[in-house]
Amino acid sequence: MGVALRTMNFEENHAVTLARGCGRSLAALARLIPSGAYEPPAWLGKGQDLLPAILAGAWDTSNQLDRRIVEQIAGGTPCAEIERRISAFLRDDDPPFDREGTIWKVRAPMDAFVRVGHLIGQGEAELLRAALATVFSAIAPEPDPDDVVGFTRPNPTGYSDWLRDGLATTLGAVAICVGI
Repeated sequence: MGVALRTMNFEENHAVTLARGCGRSLAALARLIPSGAYEPPAWLGKGQDLLPAILAGAWDTSNQLDRRIVEQIAGGTPCAEIERRISAFLRDDDPPFDREGTIWKVRAPMDAFVRVGHLIGQGEAELLRAALATVFSAIAPEPDPDDVVGFTRPNPTGYSDWLRDGLATTLGAVAICVGI
């Protein structure tokens, strides 16, 4: 999609940002282009209910630590309830999330953040900050030099790479939108 955007006379860095932010969704891409014509997504009216999941970005529902962080961002709402809310939109033409097996992921992170970012208040920001501190301050134990090297083992901090990447993407969206 980045090559197609470059042929539309977008500067390369902007084209890459748009391509990453739209999550392979043409509807999301149209919403991210200032002169693009689009219909608001059906899920937009439920933005406040979806906000914790959008802020988490992605997680593995089979990982208990990931679920705890999603619940922390949601102010204590059970992860199962958050997943029930977002499941309602999976069959839409333009769903805000994708699910594959036990993995939940925001389809178009920048688009979703732009749509619901105004709903982030002091309380939500504090919950997100605490979750970011918890996940990114987790330190992996020193590897045992006698262990066999394994390239497919889970993240030693216990949090999935999905959650870590999702939160990092959210942090990047905050930086872009605030102009850091």
